[in-house]
Amino acid sequence: MGLSASLEPLKFAFRKSQIISFSLIGGIFIYYFIALWVNHSAYSPKVSREFVELLRTLFLAMAIMIIFLIKFLKSIILASGNKSNMTTKKRIEKLMITNIVELALAEGVTIFGLVLFLLTKNLNDFYPFFVFSIILIIVHLPKYSHWENWYLSLNPNQESNPKL
Repeated sequence: MGLSASLEPLKFAFRKSQIISFSLIGGIFIYYFIALWVNHSAYSPKVSREFVELLRTLFLAMAIMIIFLIKFLKSIILASGNKSNMTTKKRIEKLMITNIVELALAEGVTIFGLVLFLLTKNLNDFYPFFVFSIILIIVHLPKYSHWENWYLSLNPNQESNPKL
């Protein structure tokens, strides 16, 4: 079996991961439309300014920490397990789980903005988190070349020894 044929499961998983990624991006825009809808409603929040400032600071710190958390979790997930005996299925699962974790954390930043917006009804509290979330997702979208390099690095003899 040639290298190209042994990479078919990886290519299939990558396509599934792309679908998941774009679904999560769609989720961010659902939050955006919720914010626009609430902004035009008669809803009027009653929350103290001090509490909102505290929450804004906390959410901003958490959004910044998510950058480092994504890198940390990615390294832990991809480094875990016995790499020499890892099957193709296990390798692909690691890549997919890593991708889902990265994008879910990136999407969570939008939720911070939505919560702030719901407490203030000020879209200026939503937009920075929304944009930051989109940037994080774009940065962490799955890239096939990265997947293939990591996958093949675990077993350089993949062409002659695909473990399915």
